[in-house]
Amino acid sequence: MKRKTKIWGLIAIILLAGVWYLMGDNTSGVYNRIMGGDKKEELQIPQDFVSGDPNAPVTMIEYVSHFCGYCALFHKNTLPLIIDNYIKPGKVKLVQVFISGMDIGQAILCAKEQRSDTMMELNEYLIENIKDVSKNNLNTIVERFGINGTEFDKCFGENKYAEKVKEWHELSREVGVTGTPTFFIGDKIIEGNQPYSVFKEVFDEALGE
Repeated sequence: MKRKTKIWGLIAIILLAGVWYLMGDNTSGVYNRIMGGDKKEELQIPQDFVSGDPNAPVTMIEYVSHFCGYCALFHKNTLPLIIDNYIKPGKVKLVQVFISGMDIGQAILCAKEQRSDTMMELNEYLIENIKDVSKNNLNTIVERFGINGTEFDKCFGENKYAEKVKEWHELSREVGVTGTPTFFIGDKIIEGNQPYSVFKEVFDEALGE
């Protein structure tokens, strides 16, 4: 019986994720040039989840999945350092594109509809505790962040943001993302959960420091 319970629990997590290949790769290349040749000269930059000064000279686009273990490590160990040293001082703005599947994608957009000011905190909670998240307890979770559960349920039940979530996935494929986390910083790409020193080098080069 316990074995069956574990199997069904794993299936539930996979279905909630709605994505199979975005597991992250800590052994990916550190960074490579992505401009020039037959590559797009300019990347599309969605504005759904932006942190930091909108006029910051450098933009970091993060393609991230709530279900990605390497993403969780990056958000625990490296992102706080980037926030303190680059985002808070106004040097870098963070643009996040979530490719976590339909349910989580719509959930964070429905939550953002009410409280955009708590979205980074909510997303960090979901990334850290994703094993305890299910479609049935999303309502309870978002209420902890000051979101009205009734309004959230209405938005979520209407599949209001289904097309937006599909757009995020389509965009990730268009720009060549094959795993999470993946970061675009100017003409550089960083793949996988790389150490802070790697990001610092790319930021400082982009800032001319």
